[in-house]
Amino acid sequence: MEEKKRRFQINKKEVIRQSILFVVISAAAIALSIGVDKLNFRSENIFLVYVVASLLLIVETGNFALSIAADVLFILSFNFFFTTPIYSFAMDDPNYYISFLFFFLVSFISGTVTRKLQKETKLSKNNETKIKNLYDLTTELLNCHDDADTFQIVCGHLKNSLNRNVSFISVKEKKYGNSDIDFKKYQKELSFSLSRGLQVGYKENMFSTIPYEIFPVKNEGQDYGVIVIDIKDDIPLTDEETKFVDNTLAHLLVIMEREVAIRRQESTKVLMEKEKLKNQLLRGLSHDLKTPLTSIQGGSNLLLGNYD
Repeated sequence: MEEKKRRFQINKKEVIRQSILFVVISAAAIALSIGVDKLNFRSENIFLVYVVASLLLIVETGNFALSIAADVLFILSFNFFFTTPIYSFAMDDPNYYISFLFFFLVSFISGTVTRKLQKETKLSKNNETKIKNLYDLTTELLNCHDDADTFQIVCGHLKNSLNRNVSFISVKEKKYGNSDIDFKKYQKELSFSLSRGLQVGYKENMFSTIPYEIFPVKNEGQDYGVIVIDIKDDIPLTDEETKFVDNTLAHLLVIMEREVAIRRQESTKVLMEKEKLKNQLLRGLSHDLKTPLTSIQGGSNLLLGNYD
């Protein structure tokens, strides 16, 4: 409830801000167009003022609907103030209908291009942030050699990036992170995701009614557990967020495989040290036994040769 209330307050503030910008920019554009007309400039310059105002509105608000509404307002104001008979919405010259049409098309196309550029810029910034987060995650994981700390770090990074509670539940049923999931209650879903290697949960193909997204953490030779992400306010993960989680888990698997390889290497090194110690021990025993045996053999040969 607190989260919904906070989002409502943020949306309300944004609507108020956009409304104020709409009124201010529209009023300024109409006032400027009246000034342009008083200076006896051609009517095409008034349309240019309106196009600039429409672009400025969509840049500042990012709301394409407000830009369209402003275009309609500008056409009505041009008709009211600058076409004969003035101060009415009637027109004696039908050519203005063509002018209005082209103005609307130019404004619509310009606004569409501007909006696409804004989306691309925002997407680029988001990708840059995600890449930086993945880099920071990899750096932390490379300096971490404990499984519990590794899982805790991954959960923390996902929580900060997605703004959702995240937990890792290992195959030994140990939980890391801060999700409030009762893994005993959802044992069937967790086991299914891990055994099949499938993402399941809210609005997915399997177990779509549970309030969680479940991602398996496994490779061909080892099952580690599952990542569980809480669904807040019935808002599922977007495609971009899902890709980010997949990339994060890919990094985690690389680190886990590295740790397994290091442990195997250390185990092999220990075995080699044991084998070396055994060989040294055997050589020492052999030397210690050879000396008295040589003396015994020499004495035995002397006795045998001089027995009579």
